[in-house]
Amino acid sequence: MAERQPSVTILILNWNGRDDTVECLDSLAQLQYHPLEIVLLDNGSTDDSVAFFRTHYPSVTVIDNGVNLGFSEGCNVGIRHALAAGADYVMLLNNDATLAPDALGRLVAAGEADERIGILGPKTYHTGHGKRIYSTGFRVFPYRGYGQLIGFREMDRGQYDESCDRPALSGHAFLIKRRVIETLGGLDPDYFAYYEEIDFCLKARAAGFACRYVADAVAWHKGQSAPAGLLRDYLLQRNQLMFARKNARRHHLLIFLTYFVLYRAPKVIALYVFRGRFAELRIFLMAVLWHVGLFRRDNPVAAQSRLGKLGQRI
Repeated sequence: MAERQPSVTILILNWNGRDDTVECLDSLAQLQYHPLEIVLLDNGSTDDSVAFFRTHYPSVTVIDNGVNLGFSEGCNVGIRHALAAGADYVMLLNNDATLAPDALGRLVAAGEADERIGILGPKTYHTGHGKRIYSTGFRVFPYRGYGQLIGFREMDRGQYDESCDRPALSGHAFLIKRRVIETLGGLDPDYFAYYEEIDFCLKARAAGFACRYVADAVAWHKGQSAPAGLLRDYLLQRNQLMFARKNARRHHLLIFLTYFVLYRAPKVIALYVFRGRFAELRIFLMAVLWHVGLFRRDNPVAAQSRLGKLGQRI
């Protein structure tokens, strides 16, 4: 009798991205792995996504969050569902990402082979660009407030063909062992979107888990499904500071804040003023001043919450 494989729940977050999500779900139909549950979490889409996916993908569990909870809390809803259903692994998969048929099996096999591994990620290519790499993991610089994708936009010539531990992994295809979630909880909802997966990886490593890049597991990512425009600008700037505050050591944080206040912020402000980009300037100032208690109610994230509540009343 064949030994039972660990159960996996794949979580896909959708927010007005039906076409990309269809491609993602169709790729998952080719996966050579069981037992598997696919859960679609809808963050208050206005394009009739919920009804569409319930009709056309009856084998997929569809959870309607009702409002835009952001990536972090939107995924947390699915994580709680997966744990309650008894999943051994939970995968966070962006709706504009696809997996090779054997990718999930290779990721799980790598996780089962090493008890210390807690999070796993594949080699990911840019969708439609041949062997151009999107990610093989992250280098992380908490004292600078950011992570750097390893291999980003490089052509794959075999330089990343060896699996290895990474400081962090990209959240577009992010496989987490149940034990990690039971230890840490879910993603930090403070981020809303961006930086949450790097923050989660650092917490996992601090708790004794390893983050593993699995070179023979392959995925593709468009990199276009995240919040766009001023909302994206706001989140990236606010969360860079938040990430540094939450993860940098005290002396590193002092270095970062000195650099930010004396160099980066004046440079960005001067650039926006010189180019007449006053909307972006306002967003930048909102993001920075949020950290001293200002613009907590008047910012793009709060606006998303108000829109969601209005929609619920309507």
